[in-house]
Order: sequence, then structure tokens, then C-alpha cells
Amino acid sequence: MDGQWVADFHSLAPVFRPERVKQTLATIARCNVALSKTGAVNYAHADGSPAPVGGYGTYSYFPPEVLMLAMTYMYAGQREFGLDLARRCWHNITCTWRYTWDAPNIMRGDRDTGESVYGHDYYQDMMLWSLPAAMAGQSMDGVVKPGGLVDRVLKGGQSTG
Repeated sequence: MDGQWVADFHSLAPVFRPERVKQTLATIARCNVALSKTGAVNYAHADGSPAPVGGYGTYSYFPPEVLMLAMTYMYAGQREFGLDLARRCWHNITCTWRYTWDAPNIMRGDRDTGESVYGHDYYQDMMLWSLPAAMAGQSMDGVVKPGGLVDRVLKGGQSTG
């Protein structure tokens, strides 16, 4: 679904048929998202049970991938579900584990604790800055247009200084 998010974020034609996106997102919610308190696990069986995999482990996930998935839900008309998924992921990173600027790469895979298991300086977590556009139902250029988020932040900074 990453390609679908890229298309939505850049105002490009859809990668997949809308009905397939809807069905795929429903399956991911039922299988991968349902298995984690804080994200969406990388691997799950089609019946929604955990897939015992080696390497990163059964309950692992990458925070930037969770954010891309959350934004895909938002662009597909499931804004609240996407917001909740993004919130749970970032609440876990910043409030539960207090990683703040550590930018973890992989969250705990052997059990669903949400703890970082690998990496502390991964810039792909800056995917967080893509979230305002998806929250507003806009593409990447929407937040930089006059009246958009970037414009409002810059104007707000000028009026206080």
C-alpha cells in the first residue's frame, strides 16, 4: 500500500482500484492492526492470527510504515481510523517509552510491548511531518499553499516576534 500512499500524497493517479484499496485496508485492519496495541504488525496470517516469523519477530513494525499506512487509511476516507493508528504509534514512542528524538527503527517484535528493539536515529520517522497533509485530506502541496499549514505557521511566527 506504500505506492498508493505515494500517489495520494503527490496528487497522482491511484495505483490500485478503489474497491481493492478498501478491501486490502479492511484486511490489514482485521489482521495486522488488530494484533498490536501500538501499531500494525509486519506479518499476520490471513485468518488474523500472528505469524511466527524469525528476524524482526512476530509483533514487529516500523513506525514510518505505520504512519504511511495510517495516512493511506485517511486518504481512503477512513480518517478517524488512520488518526487513531498514528496516535497510538506516536503515543507509544513519545509518551510510553519517551524516545522523543531517538527515532526508533523497529518496535518490539518478540512480544507486543511497543518497546524499540533496534535503531535510535532513523530519519524515516520524520514521516510524521507528512501527517498534517493527510489529516487535511490534501496532497503534499496543499500544506504549502497560501492559507495552508506552513503558511499559517510562518505567519504565526512573524506575528509573535
